[in-house]
Amino acid sequence: MTHTFAKIAAVTALAAMALTGCGNAAEPGTAAAETGPKPASSTAPASEVERPETNELAGQPTLEGAKAFLYYYFELESYAQLTGDTTAMLDSVDNAPEPTAEAEHINAVYADGGWMLGGKENIQNVFVVDPAAEKIGEGVEVTVLLPSIPTAYTEFDKDGSVADAREWDKNGTIHTAKLIFRGGEWRLTSLVETPDVALPEE
Repeated sequence: MTHTFAKIAAVTALAAMALTGCGNAAEPGTAAAETGPKPASSTAPASEVERPETNELAGQPTLEGAKAFLYYYFELESYAQLTGDTTAMLDSVDNAPEPTAEAEHINAVYADGGWMLGGKENIQNVFVVDPAAEKIGEGVEVTVLLPSIPTAYTEFDKDGSVADAREWDKNGTIHTAKLIFRGGEWRLTSLVETPDVALPEE
């Protein structure tokens, strides 16, 4: 009788281990399956966000290279807003006061324990408006217009209260940017919001 009970208990324990996923394998929906990037929310900042990767085109001294760099820059800006890490964003600018001020603000928010939600610039197009761009090369500065429709934006203090907010606007805005190819790479030298500027016809 004792031996029979021991066998039953052993079989029951093995079945329980199998049902609960005891061991190294994780069932779908368990904590182990929930690792990876997590978006920001109204209660917590984003986590485990990977830094955007550039591509070879963004390093080429061509108009297409300039456009690819600009799209990449705004990916870096969004990454900085999500993480508080402005290193890569600042590495892409060259004495540009507006992006530098934005990076300083991001640093201050996260240093105080706050975080940001949204605010990504969705660039709709890149219009080159500088004739000198036809002769792109080392040291040549290019001027472009960037129509954008940013996502809604909320900035939180460390206690979770809303410090600043901006609603989504279907009409978006326009940025005027200047960038230069120097030392084998593109760098942003100016980025100003100019909502009233007229865009060229496509």
